[in-house]
This record gives sequence, C-alpha cells and structure tokens, in this order.
Amino acid sequence: MNEVRVDALREAMYASTAFLAYFFLLRFGQLGASNWSETRSARRSTGLKLTNISQTHAPDAVYGALVPHFSENQVVDLTLIVANMNAWNRIAIGYRTQPPKR
Repeated sequence: MNEVRVDALREAMYASTAFLAYFFLLRFGQLGASNWSETRSARRSTGLKLTNISQTHAPDAVYGALVPHFSENQVVDLTLIVANMNAWNRIAIGYRTQPPKR
C-alpha cells in the first residue's frame, strides 16, 4: 500500500480515536463521587468483556452491572465506542501503523 494511503488511514484513525475519547469523557465523565468506583468498574468490565467476546461471550452479568449506572442510550453509546476502538485497533494492526513521531 502506498505511503499516502497509509498516512491518510493513520490520520483518520487518530482523529476518530481523539473524537471518541472526547465523546467518552463528555458522556461518561460527569459521574458522582459516591458511585465512581462501581461505575468505573462496570464500564471497564464491559469494555474488556466486549473486546474479548470470543472468550467471554458477553455474559448477562456484564449488561446487568451497567443498568444501575447508565441509561439505555449510554449503554448503547458505550458499546459503540468499544466496537469502534476495537475496529480501529484491528485496522492499525493489519496495516502495521505506528503512532506519529513527536
């Protein structure tokens, strides 16, 4: 693949990742201190279970842990964020992309 296409792919990947990180913080960053650890744990567990779905098979308990902390729309948003990040990671691995040099 020529260098121009790889560079364009890399730029799209980092722009998308930055947008998703920003969206994630806006959507899920405003949490009360009283339930922060439980909420963070549920969110992290969901991300890991969905990322390793071939091994975990996304058990019902993962969804059940999210319900007390997030609305249905937020659960969908979180799922789409995890799916998008996993897709970009697979593309990056396939094209052997490297982070930009600073």
